[in-house]
Amino acid sequence: MEAPLVVSEGASFTLSCLVSVDSSVPLITRVRWFFSHPGGLHPLPNDPDPDPDQKENVTHQLLVPQAWDSGEYTCQASAWTMLRNGSWHRAAAGTSPPVSVRVTRDASDLAVSLNISVAPRVAEEPAELWCQVLGAPHLSVSWYFTPSQGQDSPILMGSQHQDGSLEVGGTYQMRLEQGALILSRRGPQNFILRLQWTNEEDRGHYHCTGTNWRQLRNQSWTPAGEASSAPVTLSWRSEGSSILVAARVITMVSAAGGMFEMMCTVQAQNLPFPQYSVQVTRKPPQEGAAPVMVISLSREGVLRRRPGALSNTMLEKGKEGAYLFRLYQAQNQDVGTYHCEISAWTQGGGGAWRRALNKTTNPVLLEFQTSGPVFNVSARSDSLSVYHGGRAEFWCIITIDGPAVEPDNLAFEVWWFVQRPGGGPSFLAAIDRSAQVQHGRRNSSSEVSLERVSDMEYRLRVYGCEEEDSGGHYCTITPWVRSHEGGWSQQEAVTSTSTPLSVRMDLLSAFRYPLLIGAGLSLLAGLLSCLIGYCSSRFCCKAPPVQEKRREHRRLMSMEMD
Repeated sequence: MEAPLVVSEGASFTLSCLVSVDSSVPLITRVRWFFSHPGGLHPLPNDPDPDPDQKENVTHQLLVPQAWDSGEYTCQASAWTMLRNGSWHRAAAGTSPPVSVRVTRDASDLAVSLNISVAPRVAEEPAELWCQVLGAPHLSVSWYFTPSQGQDSPILMGSQHQDGSLEVGGTYQMRLEQGALILSRRGPQNFILRLQWTNEEDRGHYHCTGTNWRQLRNQSWTPAGEASSAPVTLSWRSEGSSILVAARVITMVSAAGGMFEMMCTVQAQNLPFPQYSVQVTRKPPQEGAAPVMVISLSREGVLRRRPGALSNTMLEKGKEGAYLFRLYQAQNQDVGTYHCEISAWTQGGGGAWRRALNKTTNPVLLEFQTSGPVFNVSARSDSLSVYHGGRAEFWCIITIDGPAVEPDNLAFEVWWFVQRPGGGPSFLAAIDRSAQVQHGRRNSSSEVSLERVSDMEYRLRVYGCEEEDSGGHYCTITPWVRSHEGGWSQQEAVTSTSTPLSVRMDLLSAFRYPLLIGAGLSLLAGLLSCLIGYCSSRFCCKAPPVQEKRREHRRLMSMEMD
């Protein structure tokens, strides 16, 4: 058996088939080529037919333009002669011994090198790596990263396939979408990896792997070999990026109603050209209470307060890295610990801003002295029951324990409620510090009024009482005290005990109106009946006049007797 023909993958080669003809009549020879491999026997394109007058030995050649698979090649020859009727007859046929062809694939010719074209000096600066692959026309490159600490196995960052498509590792998908990771190709052999901005997690070793691809007969691609570059190290100054934040009291208030000021400062280290956003949060003194956002200032200078919060807070930027928080007329509900949550923003590749670091300052405590006055409230009524439709009066009386307070330095907000049997509390009326009165929704007949009788007394009146006005009536007050600094402080709300009210039915009053209405209706019905009878007799039932018979009046004549 002859030695196999060794051919490099993708190279061309030629096969020859010698056909000997021994005949005295003209013959035409035809040759067919076959390729045999473990997948089966496949026919190859035929060589053009030779000259019909050819009588000598004929050599047929087959040019294989590209060698892909190893296997055996054979040629089958047939001799044809023409009969007298013009038809062709196959006179002879034969098959040559097979020729073995072995296709070799050598990937050792790939030369892969990796260089750092842009090296960061500190974190947040860009980095760029170039991978050059030589020795094959169809190439793809995969990028791998091994962290300096914590992990020894390489992490796939991304792959650039031979058809131009990209594939990114799971941990780098978001960075690719944000434009922080860019994979590109410069020419047929140069592949580029660029980190638009780096962070501490990007410290480590990088290498690229080049793969040679070959195309099969069915137009699909399969890897033919690969080679990896030597690793390169990406690093910068050992000290990492950080921010130092702190909070301190500028003005502390000893009593409610004053102004509270807190200064928050930030200083960046190894962070190029940062900008900051600040958010002030308060943690209530209650156990387990969640922090509440008070006010925030964005990187662009946009001020935002908590939805529904009063506009008694301000946050403004002073000198670089200093932010002043003010709380005007601090109240009891403002007590707690305050923090500044500061975020540092840096501008990466493409001009996009991203949050690089975030840190919270030390807490600052805001609390008031508790030696102020103590307020008590009680509710009373002159009568615990009223007749239906009558008027009820309730009094809300306020007393003070502790240090005396001038009346001019006191103000109250008063709310009245009723607790009906079998139901929840219903709002009746309220009066605020500026004497503005607000009424709740009422029924069709009864009305309420609320007025301040003296400095410490408020009176509620209910007119036209109905059964719905029955129940326990109570008042809730919120005291406001003016401090020596001139600011008003809101105290804790206090609720009185409940005063019951029952609405009774007056029998005389209950039957008075029905009797009057009945008598009136009876009289009206009688008058109407009389009127109808008169009209009927006058116009409808009158009989025509009867004409009397005429009587003859005869005179009596005296008769004379003759």
